[in-house]
Amino acid sequence: MDRLPAIKNAGLILVMREGDIAESGTHEKLLKKDGFYAELYTSQFEAAA
Repeated sequence: MDRLPAIKNAGLILVMREGDIAESGTHEKLLKKDGFYAELYTSQFEAAA
C-alpha cells in the first residue's frame, strides 16, 4: 500500500498481465473501465480489511 499514492497520481499507468500490456490510462480511467486494474486495486482493500 506504500506505493498507492504514487500510482494514483501517475499520468499514465501501464497494467501488465502475463507479460503483455493489458490496460493503460490514469488511475481514474482504469477504475471506470472496471477491468483488471480495478480488480487488483479493489482486492488490495479487501485483503487489508
